[in-house]
Amino acid sequence: AAAPPMRVIDAAAIIGGTSVGGSFLALPMVTAPLGLGPSLVGMFAAWAVLAASAIAYLEAAAIVMEREGEAEGASVVAVSRHAFGGAAATVVSSLFLVQCVVVIAAQLAKAGELLSLLAPVAAAAAPAAYPAACVATAALSAAAVFGARRALVERLNTGLAATLIVGLLWLSG
Repeated sequence: AAAPPMRVIDAAAIIGGTSVGGSFLALPMVTAPLGLGPSLVGMFAAWAVLAASAIAYLEAAAIVMEREGEAEGASVVAVSRHAFGGAAATVVSSLFLVQCVVVIAAQLAKAGELLSLLAPVAAAAAPAAYPAACVATAALSAAAVFGARRALVERLNTGLAATLIVGLLWLSG
């Protein structure tokens, strides 16, 4: 049986969390010295570039989906192959993969840092706390993604995205 469709809120949380990520929590602190006006102009400009990029990618994906008769979506490989040809598609897809790995590694490292701060350890064990927390975070994330039902993972992601939004509001407030 086919999996039930994803709720709109879960899909929005996946896209928003992936697009923005936790780094936006630092924006109020990093941009504060510039002042409100320059910060708004810079963030709006960044938003405009990202929105234009998303629309361009969406159009390219729609063209690929139509040409290949694919109703479910178009992969990065298919879109880049259509836009740039075979050799460039390999490069683009490899760069996309590297970006994904780097983002995941950064998120797991930060989550490991936070977990190591929460776990009380003896002074002698403190140097090992951070690496152990990073491994624990990676294992928990893998168990959640690969061991849980899809609907649970979607709702967990939605909850984490909501936590990011609350954190931004708290830091801005």
